Amino acid sequence: GDNDEGANTASTTFSPEGLILAFNTLRTMKDRKTGMYLNVLPDTLIVTPKLWWAAQQLIMSPTLWGQGDADATVVYGQGTNNSFFNVVRQIIVSPEFGSSFGWCLMEAKRAVTFQRVDPIQILIGAADQTNSAYMDHDSIPYRVRNWFGVGLRDQRYAFLSTSSTKPTIN
Repeated sequence: GDNDEGANTASTTFSPEGLILAFNTLRTMKDRKTGMYLNVLPDTLIVTPKLWWAAQQLIMSPTLWGQGDADATVVYGQGTNNSFFNVVRQIIVSPEFGSSFGWCLMEAKRAVTFQRVDPIQILIGAADQTNSAYMDHDSIPYRVRNWFGVGLRDQRYAFLSTSSTKPTIN
């Protein structure tokens, strides 16, 4: 009941139809209590390295040329104009996302959040602070560490596909 399309996790193949399904799922997401649309505007696509080339072709190319039978009907863009051109602002390619053909479409700032696990610290050993040579040499031994990551804030702003099927750009 979160949207008008169905689940926002699937094994949908990356294709024009798959991208349309993901957009329709996200654009029709609703608030659980009021039923009002959330006005999700997807702006980020995360893909695996195997999917990068298809994502570049489908989203970053202003034109697409059909292949195969000259009589074949090309549904989107009348065969030359790419209606998916610049539909998202950024494509993130990460081997950490998987080794197959998985992808995720999301409104980044509402779907995920930056998490600081351990803030920046300057660690100075206690023995060094009491040593008289510590100030004689004008040196302070230290190390800096910062641990951070990204966490899911609200799953209704993301569509995840765990596809293992090669993309189709038709």
